[in-house]
Amino acid sequence: MSKQPTAAQSRMYRQKMSSPNSISRRTTSKRLKLSPAKYRKLCEYVYARDKWCLFCGSPNNLTPAHIVGRGQGGDDSPRNVVAACIRCHKLFDAYAIELPDNVAEMLENEPIQL
Repeated sequence: MSKQPTAAQSRMYRQKMSSPNSISRRTTSKRLKLSPAKYRKLCEYVYARDKWCLFCGSPNNLTPAHIVGRGQGGDDSPRNVVAACIRCHKLFDAYAIELPDNVAEMLENEPIQL
């Protein structure tokens, strides 16, 4: 099992992902927001890609967790969304758990849009 990143590393990654030059952001200041049908397609894509919660490994009760939250301008894109179980999603949103080490590399080659 890989070593968990520190809280500072996770904050830096979230800040990088939310910066205007980030690969997960569009070149305009408006975030990528999908229609309900396209959002369902994104969720299905993320669940098929990740297969289980990226935090604890559970395959049950998966939800789409935005690395950079939608309220902070995070896009609805495969590069900004990972699968998380309900419990881990709540902990992640509360900054109680951090992203696993391999997430940045995993998302690097993901498309910006489906």
